[in-house]
Amino acid sequence: MDIEIHRGPLDLTRRVEDLEKQKKILQSACRRAGEKIADLVKEEKELKDTIKKLEKHFMKRSLI
Repeated sequence: MDIEIHRGPLDLTRRVEDLEKQKKILQSACRRAGEKIADLVKEEKELKDTIKKLEKHFMKRSLI
């Protein structure tokens, strides 16, 4: 004889499962955000380096 267990929104097991799913989703979103931040920091450094090179180039030209 099979007993069917109804798991409603107040069931603690279901609540735990829902929270675990939410945790995985949030962890994934945080990882993606961290990767994006790292990419932006790298891009910022590259842009700063480019600006310094251009400033040096134009400073040399203005001295001539």
